[in-house]
Amino acid sequence: MPEKLMEKVKQQFFQHASKFFLKDSKMWRQEYQGRHQQVIEGHEKRYQLLTKAHDQLDHKGFYATQQTLSNCFWWPTLNADIQ
Repeated sequence: MPEKLMEKVKQQFFQHASKFFLKDSKMWRQEYQGRHQQVIEGHEKRYQLLTKAHDQLDHKGFYATQQTLSNCFWWPTLNADIQ
């Protein structure tokens, strides 16, 4: 890999990784607006959160569920999982 390209990839990696931090044995993501979202690992926990949010919102759909979950939680496929 060319040196210039390696440097660009490395910078992109560090920029992405700098959004994440550990606190109290949990991984968190700092969003660009400054709020912190707990990173949720594992499909089972994600499914539980999706189901609970959707049911508590009386099945209002994608936008309401996405807003509710993303206020506190984050995982890479959050939007796709809601759909």
